[in-house]
Amino acid sequence: MIKVFEKIFGSKHDKDIKKIQPLVDRINEVCSTLQSLSDDELRTKSQALKSDLQKQLSGIQQKKNDLRGKLENPDITFNQIESINRELDELETLYEAETKTALEDILPETFAIVKDTCRRLKGYDYEVM
Repeated sequence: MIKVFEKIFGSKHDKDIKKIQPLVDRINEVCSTLQSLSDDELRTKSQALKSDLQKQLSGIQQKKNDLRGKLENPDITFNQIESINRELDELETLYEAETKTALEDILPETFAIVKDTCRRLKGYDYEVM
């Protein structure tokens, strides 16, 4: 009976593959452009992604740090503490959302870098201690 439903509606596996196939295609597309880069250029590209991510999130992180600094003031009132904590909660929610969006944006390029790095390392032996 289940086989009949799978033939009509498709299996979960088929649906999952169909859903992620555009992402896989994008990763493969980016990976093909990375093959012509030297190892140093690939390393630089990886560092640039990390740096861009940190820059994108640095504004929110700085605001959070500033608010935490205000909490260390011994003359702060209870109402001010509550207000700052609410702002920190809102900033944390915003930080998480921005992080998710930023990581989703760089996901294809990041996976492509990993894929190309693995291709370059294939055939070498490494001893891990």
